[in-house]
Parts: sequence; structure tokens; C-alpha cells
Amino acid sequence: MKTAARIASRRNQENEARRPGHPFLRVALVAFLAFATSSARADVVSASFQSPTDIAVTAATYDATGHTVDLTLGFAPPVGTALRVVEVTGLDFIADEFSNLAQGQEVDLNFEGTAYRFVANYYGGSGNDLVLQWAYLRPVAWGYNAYGQLGTGGTTDSIVREGDSRRGTG
Repeated sequence: MKTAARIASRRNQENEARRPGHPFLRVALVAFLAFATSSARADVVSASFQSPTDIAVTAATYDATGHTVDLTLGFAPPVGTALRVVEVTGLDFIADEFSNLAQGQEVDLNFEGTAYRFVANYYGGSGNDLVLQWAYLRPVAWGYNAYGQLGTGGTTDSIVREGDSRRGTG
């Protein structure tokens, strides 16, 4: 009888350990999730843009240290398009940079034989996102210019936009 009681007690303990709320299972689940999330980051981030609203990675924080990014363009972007590679939803900046994409680096993305030039900006979007900005954006100004506030190198007022005529729009 003592042996049967021990077997029944042992089965109860095993059944208790299999319950979802049992501390052993909670610890095992937390350990599994911690492993899964820490190893989920790839060394190469693939960013394929099919529209201007696509976002390759969205995260509360992001560390690009030791990683590379592979960029592909699947549409003809309109002039002025900005492509968001990493959107950080938290307050921190992206830690480090991708090893193959520096701040201010020009990037040519091709679609159907046409190259579109962008510039990497790790402070784009809401200020802490990695955005590929259209390369040929330029400041323009018009209006009153008595003190040279239009930045044209003179003090002549202008009723038309003044800008850097050396760069086109792409």
C-alpha cells in the first residue's frame, strides 16, 4: 500500500508540474522566450521597398552594431520619397550604424534600369529612425531679403523661388 501511495503522490507531482501556472513551466517559458528574442536578430537585414510606406524594421530599440543591410527597390519612387529602413518606437537613437551604411552615405537603388539616389539619415523620421532621404532635395526661399535672409548671397528681394541651380531634382 505504501508503494501505491508513493506512485500516486509522484504522479500528482508530475501532473502539477505540467500545469500552465506551475513555476517550473513559467521559468522554462521565460528562458525560451529570452533565447528566442535574443537570437532572432539576423546579421543581414533585408529591406525590400514595394511602396513609399513600407518599413523594414519596427522596434522599441535597435542596435545595428555588426549588422549589414540589404536594400532593394520594387517600385518607381516619386520625387521626394523617403524610405524608412528602421523605425524606432521608443526614445533611444539607433545604437551604432550598419557596417555597410554610414550616416550621410549616398545609396543608389535601382528599379527597372533606373537608379534612384538616396542619402542615409540615422536621425530621420521622428528623429531616431533610419530613413533613406531623397538625395536631390534642396532648400528654396523667396520673399523679403533686406538682410540676406534668403541665403542667396545678396540682398535682392525675390518673388520666385531661389535655390541652388546646380542640383536637379533627380
